[in-house]
Amino acid sequence: MGAAEPSALPSDRTTATTRVAIVGGSARAAAVGRLLGEIPGVSLVSICSRSTEPAGRMAQEAGIPLVADPLLTLSSDPPPDIVLDLAEDVVTRTALESALPPNTELLSGSAADLIWSVLGQRHSGDRAAAGDADASRFLEEALGRARRLDASNEALLRANRDLEARLAEVYFMHEFVKALVAYHRVDDVSSVIVDACAGILGAEVAAVYVLDRERWVLCLAQSQGRPAETLAHEIALDDPLLGRALADGIAVDVNTQLIKARSAWLGVRGGVRTQAAVPLRAGGEPIGAIVLGWSHQRELDTSELERLHVMADQSALSLQNALLHAELEQLSVTDRLTELFNHGYLQQRLDQELGRAGRFGHALSVIMLDIDDFKAFNDRYGHLVGDDVLRAVSALVRESLREMDVAARYGGEEFAVIVPETDSQGARAVAERIRQSVSAHVFLHDSTGGEVHTTVSVGVATFPGDGRSVEALIHAADAAMYRAKRAGKDRVVVSDSD
Repeated sequence: MGAAEPSALPSDRTTATTRVAIVGGSARAAAVGRLLGEIPGVSLVSICSRSTEPAGRMAQEAGIPLVADPLLTLSSDPPPDIVLDLAEDVVTRTALESALPPNTELLSGSAADLIWSVLGQRHSGDRAAAGDADASRFLEEALGRARRLDASNEALLRANRDLEARLAEVYFMHEFVKALVAYHRVDDVSSVIVDACAGILGAEVAAVYVLDRERWVLCLAQSQGRPAETLAHEIALDDPLLGRALADGIAVDVNTQLIKARSAWLGVRGGVRTQAAVPLRAGGEPIGAIVLGWSHQRELDTSELERLHVMADQSALSLQNALLHAELEQLSVTDRLTELFNHGYLQQRLDQELGRAGRFGHALSVIMLDIDDFKAFNDRYGHLVGDDVLRAVSALVRESLREMDVAARYGGEEFAVIVPETDSQGARAVAERIRQSVSAHVFLHDSTGGEVHTTVSVGVATFPGDGRSVEALIHAADAAMYRAKRAGKDRVVVSDSD
């Protein structure tokens, strides 16, 4: 239907006309339409309503274009100056906001209520004596107040959104710190850190590296977003990305070419277009690093950088506590002189391995070995040299074992080895390897320059034939070892009952 002037409007309207469209079919919308039609300088260009609704019937009576879709109120040429949304429908308002022409204002909610109130006052005669010019000025004042109210509402909404975002950030940071202090293992703490990097910073890839102080490299502790096997498990401290982070406190790359040259931590897979790293420090010394990656280019704003620094400070504190806890745990199960496990840990671990072997029907062997004539050696060369021999034998034992095997100092110059999933024949081969390595080793040179060697006697026992308990298995291996000594020392003897 074409655009038409409402019949209620004066025919001698000036060219400075305010074009208004109304959305809504209620009685209030019909009343607002009638009141606006009485004001000079206002032209109703369309009403969005069904023909059976009050506003629709009013539009038909007044010859005002009637449309069915709210967005069609924006399609007049030129578009309306003001759209009064009286439909009280969030979906309708959102649709209008998204399609609003540049010079068209949308008044809804409180602003629309104010227009209704002002028009009602005028209609009731509050300003009847003021004349048409005063009425137009009054409408302009009302529109100005409505616009200011609308702007205030928008500012309030923005402030509420900002406040909600800040509260969410505070909540997540609080939960992050709570989770950190709840754990005492390096793996658990690192897992909390990478989870927080994804949840708080939106990182698609996150990894925590912990410093190995013996080799002075960063070792992967935990990752998220990529399989751990695709990431570098060790990174040198002079790595381009981490080196800058350690020097500057943080490093961020958004240049694809730079990332290709600086993404050693990503291993064989790329796909990262933004990366960041922040060091973890305790007492000013580095203990690790957090590395983050995103598949798109993005700049980290000031608040995100501050957040990352806060997360790094909290993470470093918890990680340091976890490292100290791990060190104390290690000390509690380690013999200080030989750095092998101690007698208590051997008993505990052997009990676990026996349970596993019994459940799955696997073989399990125990090796006992004793340094031959060690008392005489101590008497001749002194206890300090004797301690050096104990350390050297311990190192030779470790070098002869698999990663899954467990070596311990049983007491004095006696050692024990747990060899899981190994029968007596396989354990004999391990025992012989240890015996030969000790026999061939030069422990020191005497006063004449001659080489000083020593030997070990070794006994082997195997579950289940030689025993089904910790005590029985150790007793059988110990008895076999003493048979080796009685047979001439420097040899391996397998338990009789096997």
